[in-house]
Amino acid sequence: MKKTTYLVIDTETGGFDPNRHSILSIGAVIFRPFEIVSSKEILISEPEIFYDEDALAVNKIDIGHIKKDGLSPVIAIRELEEFVGTYVNRNDRIILTGHNIWFDISFIDRLYKLVGRNFREQFSYRLLDTASILTYLAETEIITINNSSLDNGISYFNIDPPQKRHSAIDDAVATARLLSHMLQIGMEKT
Repeated sequence: MKKTTYLVIDTETGGFDPNRHSILSIGAVIFRPFEIVSSKEILISEPEIFYDEDALAVNKIDIGHIKKDGLSPVIAIRELEEFVGTYVNRNDRIILTGHNIWFDISFIDRLYKLVGRNFREQFSYRLLDTASILTYLAETEIITINNSSLDNGISYFNIDPPQKRHSAIDDAVATARLLSHMLQIGMEKT
């Protein structure tokens, strides 16, 4: 099997709208088929943090903790890029992977725009969405699952649930484990 390196990401945010709400944390996992190589969580303290109380009730993020320990957008981006650069040649654009990846990308894009940069210059235009893969597997009746939520995927494949669901790093690790199980199905079908 080809050993592509992926960056599995998850974000926790102050709400659902990247035009209005802040990105609060990024969970980043370097993944090669069947192997979690490394992981990192980055807390982000935007100059002004915009959030909805309902979102914080779900992800249980303490804004005081973010303000105290979060990195500025510039430093957060540098940390993310240095983390990726440790495992991938900087000239190669790593493939972003996630569960409902467009949500996470919209907030990563917000982070880069806050510092006047374009995230698309750093990452591949190719994406891998584990929710779409779950939907495909269900539609083709390879698996039986009610919907393509991360919780349902974790349950279906008997993956140990994250210690803290809706924590960016724990959800990114769970997504990488889910991807590993789905790749195994693909290997068995060939």
